[in-house]
Amino acid sequence: MLGWCLLKQRSFFFSKSEIGECSPETAAWVAGFLAGNEPSPTKNGECEVEFASPQYKAWLASMQAFRESGFLDVGRGDSA
Repeated sequence: MLGWCLLKQRSFFFSKSEIGECSPETAAWVAGFLAGNEPSPTKNGECEVEFASPQYKAWLASMQAFRESGFLDVGRGDSA
């Protein structure tokens, strides 16, 4: 996410895991921001999601971790 520092007058990037305490409104905004930035699950050759596949299960685990931390590990290759 991108934030703004009033003191330094500059923008900076941060992740959900870097937020200590926050208001309920901020928590709701961050949850919505992360939900809106989740990549789609991997699709097969027929452009369909195979819900029973290991790739889909890995995607689910990756998205759970993303919603908890705000960090998306794109290097593992299990998210599209």
